Amino acid sequence: IKTKGKKLSSKIYFFAGKFESETIVTGTQKAYDEIKKISKSTIQIVIREEGRHNEETWRNEFPLFYEWIVK
Repeated sequence: IKTKGKKLSSKIYFFAGKFESETIVTGTQKAYDEIKKISKSTIQIVIREEGRHNEETWRNEFPLFYEWIVK
């Protein structure tokens, strides 16, 4: 993040679910915070209470991600 983040100008979508692992939410939040400080990118972070690391969660999230990314 520190070496490439300043050069990055893109759209970045962070997604995490609270049922993925004990550290996924804090790790995702930390990465988001670090990139947000130094990057010119458009960044979105979504933390879902019910989110899990599985296809059903991704299938539900994908339309929301897709709508955001094509704006």
